[in-house]
Amino acid sequence: YMIKDIFKCKKYVEEDGTITLSSDVLDVVENAATEREAKIELAKSILDYAKDFYEDYDYWSSAPNRKGHVPYVFKAILLNDISKIAELISC
Repeated sequence: YMIKDIFKCKKYVEEDGTITLSSDVLDVVENAATEREAKIELAKSILDYAKDFYEDYDYWSSAPNRKGHVPYVFKAILLNDISKIAELISC
C-alpha cells in the first residue's frame, strides 16, 4: 500500500503560461512548461534534497526548521525513483 499525495505543493500558473510548483513542506520550487514536467523537476529536486539531508542527517534532523522534513526525506530515499516521487506530488 502506497500513500498517495505525500508531497503536497502549491501550483502557480505564470504569466508566460509555465507552471511553478512549490513544496508545502520542503524548501524546493521548480518551474516548467507543463504541470507534468514541473512535477518531474520537483521530484528531482526532492530526491536531491533528501540525499543531501541524509548525508548530514545528524545536523539537519536536529535543526528546528528542518527536523519536520525527516519523513519526506526517508520516503524520497526509499523510493529513489523520480517517476514514483512525481506520482506522489499533488497540488
